[in-house]
Amino acid sequence: MSAAMTPEQVKSLRELMMGTFYRGWNEAYFAGPSFESDMHAHTTRRFEECRDIIMPWIERYLPFEGKTVADIGCGTGASTAAWALKARRVLGYDIHGPSVEAAVGRMRIMGLTNVTCQTVTAEGLIAAFKRDLADGADAIVMYAVLEHQMVRERIDTLRAAWALLRPGGVLVLGDTPTRFAMMDYHTSLMPFYQWLPEELAVLYAHRSPRADFRDGVAASLKRGMPAAIEYIWRCGRAAGYEEFELALGPLDRLVVGDSFDEGMVDQPHRGVTLLDELIQTFAAAHDIRVPRGFLRPSLEVILRKPMHPDEPPPPRRPAPVEGLMRRSQVEELVRERLAQARAQRGGILSRARQWIRGLGVAP
Repeated sequence: MSAAMTPEQVKSLRELMMGTFYRGWNEAYFAGPSFESDMHAHTTRRFEECRDIIMPWIERYLPFEGKTVADIGCGTGASTAAWALKARRVLGYDIHGPSVEAAVGRMRIMGLTNVTCQTVTAEGLIAAFKRDLADGADAIVMYAVLEHQMVRERIDTLRAAWALLRPGGVLVLGDTPTRFAMMDYHTSLMPFYQWLPEELAVLYAHRSPRADFRDGVAASLKRGMPAAIEYIWRCGRAAGYEEFELALGPLDRLVVGDSFDEGMVDQPHRGVTLLDELIQTFAAAHDIRVPRGFLRPSLEVILRKPMHPDEPPPPRRPAPVEGLMRRSQVEELVRERLAQARAQRGGILSRARQWIRGLGVAP
């Protein structure tokens, strides 16, 4: 099998996506400026990012050759296909049927025969991978998953995944907003929204510039506050280290990789920001002993299951800032980054609105 896709395969993937993932979407979206970028992401960009950036990062801690990998939240199979280039066996799970249909078709187009993908319910996910991975897994990957689960589901999923990992195996999580994010780019497109208590978040949702989210909350609220609360969780609520500590215990001896690693942090959307610097500085000042990868607006970490209970923890990973910033330094950085943000804000919001205009479904 080839790691690169041919033009014919890309063409076939586009046709597949139109007949599966994009089936039933608003026709106006396909004429808009965001469609081609989104299509490119589904057909090639995400696959190439996983193949060229994410998989080499994971393989620093666990080579995929000959391994069994579970991809929870496999979507249309871009990441799943990348893992399958090296792994012996890959199992993909997702709750969205059209996405899984696209993933199955992708494997056929790319000639990947070591992959199975299946649709599961949110409630049936744990039972499905316990059944399929009775002999364990070497790697379990969860990108853009936790934010769509309720708190109890998050804890149960993390515990179940950890129990299924073989000693020395890795649990990889990413693309999940954390409660450190000031701007909610994932769900509401409002500042500080992820910090609100859930009932207040429901009541305040009518102020969101995102019409499909705003209307979805209003519709669910007609069925009562519990239904509306579940709706905003399914759309996406931030996660954090607290769920991991409740599920797995102390994290210092488990985390081996994060998005500050070389090769990750130098990617444009993973670079150290002013908010990163402020969070890390605050954590250092208050001696908050949480692995640095959890102290970012977006979560991307690798946790490794020890080979035996007495295995020593990995070396402590220093914060990506040198000591504490003086107040004058912080004020200077704030002024600099605010100027940059003002220059970029219009373009970012415009692209986000264009992208969501054609969706008509919750994330």
